[in-house]
Amino acid sequence: MPKPLTCIVCDYQPVEAIKHSDNNFPYKATAFITRGHYGSTFFDPMDGSHIEINVCDECLVKAQAKGQILNNK
Repeated sequence: MPKPLTCIVCDYQPVEAIKHSDNNFPYKATAFITRGHYGSTFFDPMDGSHIEINVCDECLVKAQAKGQILNNK
């Protein structure tokens, strides 16, 4: 992977947090992986595959302020 994925909300292009990695390690963004979710009509393959997305820190801060993020412990 040449560079991290863009933010799915605002298209921000993060730089690599770990240089020359084959994995998605965005700086000032968070990578999210899901193997699917019961009830999703977009992605729930039940075969072990997964999708990955990035959301930049600025978009996460805005979403948290709007109450769109659950912080579970």
